[in-house]
Amino acid sequence: MGRKFEIRNQNGAKRHRPSVFSPSKTVKFEARIRGCAVFLFLIGGMGFAGLVMGQESPSPTATPATVVVSGTVAATPVVSASAAPMVSASASPVVSASASPEASATPTPSLLKKVGVKIQFLPPPMEGTISLGIYDHTGKLVRVLHKEATGDEFVAALDGYITHWDRKDDNGDPLPEGHYDAKGYMVGDIGLRATHLPSPSASGSAESPTPTPSSGSNPIDIPMIGPGDPNPGIFFPDGKPFAYEEKIHVGLIGNPLDRDRTGSADVAVGLDSNGAAWLELTDGLPLKKISPTQHLTLYMVGRSAPGQPLIVILATDDGHAEVYAITKIRNMMAFDCGGFDLPAPDN
Repeated sequence: MGRKFEIRNQNGAKRHRPSVFSPSKTVKFEARIRGCAVFLFLIGGMGFAGLVMGQESPSPTATPATVVVSGTVAATPVVSASAAPMVSASASPVVSASASPEASATPTPSLLKKVGVKIQFLPPPMEGTISLGIYDHTGKLVRVLHKEATGDEFVAALDGYITHWDRKDDNGDPLPEGHYDAKGYMVGDIGLRATHLPSPSASGSAESPTPTPSSGSNPIDIPMIGPGDPNPGIFFPDGKPFAYEEKIHVGLIGNPLDRDRTGSADVAVGLDSNGAAWLELTDGLPLKKISPTQHLTLYMVGRSAPGQPLIVILATDDGHAEVYAITKIRNMMAFDCGGFDLPAPDN
């Protein structure tokens, strides 16, 4: 209740006037105060809720590029802050081919048009080129899919390279149903370079590399001898008589994707259909082109001792001769793409 105070008028009569803080005005004032407090409380609560929601919600995620699968557009992968990118289990997104697979929306059209058996593999973590072949159930090489290939010859997916096999052998003939395996090699820098051999009178002299192979103006007299027999007219750089070998067994660098299992291979020198020389496996899978010279008629490889460089001698019928040294033959990794059963072809 508000206090009353006494006021007298001109006639001396008393009258009572309520103070400015009368009960009715006090109630209205208190109601306004309470209303403002409720309004401020609601505003503060809304601001606090927004702050909490802003802290709990993940930051905006950039939408990845749409990828292409076998010529069709696939759904855009969903990427979240707490999980790895989700991709469809029915197809592998196609991305550009490179040493390290990276996403792309425009893979090479010619690669997408390939049909046949899909072969997908994870290349070894090594710089180099890829040679890949198809083997039948007996271990015989029936098709060379890739030789000295770079990443541009494959479609690169999120989990490896993709290639295709048309079910045919190297002659273009369809192969029957059965079990087949795909195996390959990553070939790094094997130290291939042109060199020359010491003459018989200078045997034992140090190796003197030359920028270009020997030419026909300085032919090498190569008597026909059997494998393993020393050649009296040719010498290794260390002065020992040259003896060629039909195959050379070499140990390879372990593949960390295969528990660092160290492999081995038997290598030799062979000629392709144009008569150019290749370093290849003894089963015929080409690994590295040695010389672009075509129409070679003689090719030999040997080394003076295990661990020594491989020496390759090439020659043509007209007396042109070339000599190459391979100093890092171990710089290769083997990998296995797995096996598959080829069904009978549709009629």
